[in-house]
Amino acid sequence: MVDKIKAMAWFIIIVMSLSILGFVGGSFFTAAATYEGDSEEYNGNLLFKSSSYWSINSNGQWYYFSNHPKYLESIELPIDPLTWLGTSKLYIAYKPNDTINTAQQISQVSSLFGQYGTRIQQACTIEEGCPDIPIIACDSPGIIFQSADSTAIIQEQECLKLHAANDEDMQKLTERLIYRFLGVMS
Repeated sequence: MVDKIKAMAWFIIIVMSLSILGFVGGSFFTAAATYEGDSEEYNGNLLFKSSSYWSINSNGQWYYFSNHPKYLESIELPIDPLTWLGTSKLYIAYKPNDTINTAQQISQVSSLFGQYGTRIQQACTIEEGCPDIPIIACDSPGIIFQSADSTAIIQEQECLKLHAANDEDMQKLTERLIYRFLGVMS
């Protein structure tokens, strides 16, 4: 009788252990297969599609985008941002009290350049409403985010000015810059 109880106990332990392994292993392999199935190659880079964003792994770091690069191909970059790698300082500037909130884009670009050792200096485009940070002069490398009537990236001396009519267009310009930085686009 004792042997039957031990056998039944071991049977239950084995069944429960296999159930747990099956649950964990099954969910692991199912998630990987689903994620792998929603991928697309662009210029030799593998992009993964989620329900609301695209992602790419570059040098072990994941980056997330609202827009696929093929929708940003018409946006020209008059200055290659890769030339700023290794510079002693890169100004990231905004217009205080602008109609577009550029905090997210400034954070994305600052983080990206900062990962590669470029020192970021926040700046303003005008003095009115500016906290205690410099006013940008485009005699040094810089990226300026500000609203405008039309959407474009333009060059002024050593600066790239990202002009956008709305938040969505500003995100597109920022993502175009980041895709170039990561080598996804030229």
